[in-house]
Amino acid sequence: MTSLAQTTLEQLDAMPPCDKQAEQAVLGSILLAPAVFDDVCNVLVECDFYDEQNQHVYRALLELKREGNPIDPMLLVDKLDGRLDYDGRGQIAALVAELGQAVPTAANAGHYAGLIKEASDKRQAHNLFAELYENSRNGKPLDELLADAQHDIGELIHGVGSGEKNPLQRESLTAVQLDEGQFDQRYLAQDVIPAAQGGVMSEVFKTLKTSAAADGAFSLATGTRFLGVFDVPTPVRTAFVSAESGKPTLQETFRRVAAGRGMELGDALGSLLVVPTAINLTDAKALTWLEQFIESNELECIFLDPLYQMFPGAASTAQNLYSMGTNLAPITEIIARTGCSIILVHHNRKNRPTGEGQFAPPTLADIAMSGVAEWSRFWLLLGARRPWEPNTGSHWLHMVIGGSAGHASNSHLDVIEGRRSDPD
Repeated sequence: MTSLAQTTLEQLDAMPPCDKQAEQAVLGSILLAPAVFDDVCNVLVECDFYDEQNQHVYRALLELKREGNPIDPMLLVDKLDGRLDYDGRGQIAALVAELGQAVPTAANAGHYAGLIKEASDKRQAHNLFAELYENSRNGKPLDELLADAQHDIGELIHGVGSGEKNPLQRESLTAVQLDEGQFDQRYLAQDVIPAAQGGVMSEVFKTLKTSAAADGAFSLATGTRFLGVFDVPTPVRTAFVSAESGKPTLQETFRRVAAGRGMELGDALGSLLVVPTAINLTDAKALTWLEQFIESNELECIFLDPLYQMFPGAASTAQNLYSMGTNLAPITEIIARTGCSIILVHHNRKNRPTGEGQFAPPTLADIAMSGVAEWSRFWLLLGARRPWEPNTGSHWLHMVIGGSAGHASNSHLDVIEGRRSDPD
């Protein structure tokens, strides 16, 4: 048996995994029953096909679909004319006819697509190993090799390898399916934190955003009421990422949150994880780590506090809606893949009017940075109703809640935080 150390790049190149019969079977299924194309598109992109001829055929089928044309053999021949190294349309027509007879039924198209995807993923793993082997021979440091390998393996696991993304690779529903489907919105905290969505918890300067977020994380982890008001139907695994407070403040804050319920912080054991460092949400490797962290710990909600420290270097693009949209898009994708709600803990703008206007209820327009309000599917906004009382640690706040799922409220939140010097 050839050992891993003895395997050469030439040997690797000589044995790429592929399933040409499955490739022909999928193409034949699409020609036989075009209705299966949507399901195939949800699994395969063009580069998943190993055979170059099959790639050309699949690309032509995608173009017909994108243009709104029927999947018709003669239209396919027109698309392929000039792309394949064939002598005339007659040979191309014969190829298309042969593909149309590759399978007796299209019922197994999904199975064949799965075989192609598995072979494609194996080829990506093969290429990853070959690149790692080559870089190690060229003297790349071990820590860089391992970091690159971790990142590339993470991308492979989540299906975002080096291949071109297919713009048709999206779920589609007919009007009847949309009408008859059961798409009830589940809430982690009733009427405030929906499941599998992205949201923002934002505050006017120094109005307990971190404390409120900590209350939310502890409530979700223990199944107790969020802020003493909003029911948590069932405990869920939750994480709290905070780069601003430091371990001593985080410990003291979570202890106070637990004590306010007559509980101890340890009562959240196994359901609450705290990460006391920032995550660079503009870095692909950090995003891969975040997704793996969510999946490996089976998280259903994660708080990221504060947003500005998660986007280092974003000051130059913070007022550009399109640039911020590009920064926020990977978070949306992580939510879609994992089903984990991600809550960005954030600040409001500081240029509110003076006088009585500074104590008006906050709105989405107050949220700092372009794109954050537009991105958020739900929000909880805090703002002072009157100056806080430092001698007692008392806060009188507006609490404005809303979301695209339809929940909304505008209420008051009064918090007696106390002081560090107060007796236990």
